[in-house]
Amino acid sequence: MDDIDLFENLQAIENLEVIELDAEIIRNSRGLLNPFQYLSDRQFIGMYRLSKDLCQSAIDMVRPFIKEPSRRSALTVEHKVLTALRCFAAGSYQMDVGENRHSSVNQPSVSRIIEEFVNAVNEPTIFEKYIHFPTNFEELNGIRQR
Repeated sequence: MDDIDLFENLQAIENLEVIELDAEIIRNSRGLLNPFQYLSDRQFIGMYRLSKDLCQSAIDMVRPFIKEPSRRSALTVEHKVLTALRCFAAGSYQMDVGENRHSSVNQPSVSRIIEEFVNAVNEPTIFEKYIHFPTNFEELNGIRQR
């Protein structure tokens, strides 16, 4: 092996170490990759069906209604919302939510997270801001015609 090959191999190893170090830096407190930093905008939308900004808005909106972690190992509000959104986007927990490197949550925890998130979204201050049902037949007929 000549010096050039040795140099190229050392440089490749160095590049891998930098990539691993970058991945370590962008992990959250539970050792999971932070999708806000790790995923591109396109990948994030593909994973969660929302943009990063819209997802952050959803997190901020439900934060007052979701229990904050009481210990270091507990799930953060962000983690809970992302887990719920991924489950809704996938259409099933069984597909990949539990194995996802951004989530890694067991099925009973996902069930509790979904319940907590849905209850938060159903709070009147959130629900009434985004959901409006017709209150009379005129409104209903107007919606039907549109």
